[in-house]
Amino acid sequence: MDWSLAERRKEPGALQAELFAAFAKLSRRAQALAAFGVAGPARPIAVSAPAVLAFLRDEGARPFLCLANVSDAPQEVDLPPEFVQGAQDVLDDGPSPAGRIRLPPYGVQWLVAR
Repeated sequence: MDWSLAERRKEPGALQAELFAAFAKLSRRAQALAAFGVAGPARPIAVSAPAVLAFLRDEGARPFLCLANVSDAPQEVDLPPEFVQGAQDVLDDGPSPAGRIRLPPYGVQWLVAR
């Protein structure tokens, strides 16, 4: 491992700092999922956009959906029935549109059903 590059995570504006902050945020959000009532293993599900990977955890009080656009183009996804009435965006702390969602290129959303 190149430790000089790892040390750049402390430099404001450095790519390493941005990546470190993003991974730290993902880690905090993942640890908080249990508080939302999310439980069970993640299982892949098919969605309406072939360029979107989707994983569902639905054994807890509230279903959880991870969507990841793996293409360089925006993608629209019809949400599974559990999320049609709306969802909370766990990564951005806000509501998510009901029914259909638009992911930017390489975008990721973590949703908890209402």
